[in-house]
Amino acid sequence: MNACEKCNQMLDADAASCPQCYTPVKESLDIDSTPRVTQAAGKRMSQKDEMPGQPLQEGLTSYRPTVWLGVNYFNHDSRIGNPMQPVHDISHIETIRPSGRTGTAKAIRHGAAENLKIPAAKHIGIVVTDGGATDAEMPGKTPQEDAEDATTEAIDKGMLMTVIGLGVTDKQVLEGLASAPSYVETTGVSNIKEALTKMTERTTKSATVGNGISVILMIDESASMLGQEESVRKAVEAVLDLLKGLV
Repeated sequence: MNACEKCNQMLDADAASCPQCYTPVKESLDIDSTPRVTQAAGKRMSQKDEMPGQPLQEGLTSYRPTVWLGVNYFNHDSRIGNPMQPVHDISHIETIRPSGRTGTAKAIRHGAAENLKIPAAKHIGIVVTDGGATDAEMPGKTPQEDAEDATTEAIDKGMLMTVIGLGVTDKQVLEGLASAPSYVETTGVSNIKEALTKMTERTTKSATVGNGISVILMIDESASMLGQEESVRKAVEAVLDLLKGLV
């Protein structure tokens, strides 16, 4: 058995935190790259005396908290398909209805706002897309620039941003929508669960583990996703399977 570093309380092998003083149990994570740290996020980390890119002590798979999930769909508009709720309360996620242009920036801002309404310890965004943004929200920005700006805004607010690329994708474009290149998965739906498990192990450290995890799934249903309906369905199933296995 291990002992708590703070109060020396003996811990069970699978304990996520000390039952005496609630100090999170430290774990070693094998992460293959460092997430990008924006100026605002770096300032927050320095205030906590934590170096940018330092492996964090709690991984997603270490928790057994409440896991919240919301789903929004986007083309040139962004709509909520499933409002934020405990993942076990979700019995159905609708099939995409491809049409219209692709407003990735609007979707990320909308999804982040919904996700951050939940006072969770960890906030994660998962974008499912072919990467082809066509619409910008902000004047003077290209669609890709605006999408990357929206991603940075979400990261600055404490979200981990990950991407599942489907169909004809430009990985460099997708990397602009993620916290780091290692948070982009393009190798096929059969690998999504394994990839997401690894991608989400490094998240924003929190002192309150019991607050759980909040995930927003942002699904592209623009016209360019036509023919990807089955791949999207399998990707969504993989995400649900992973998240429901955490609680």
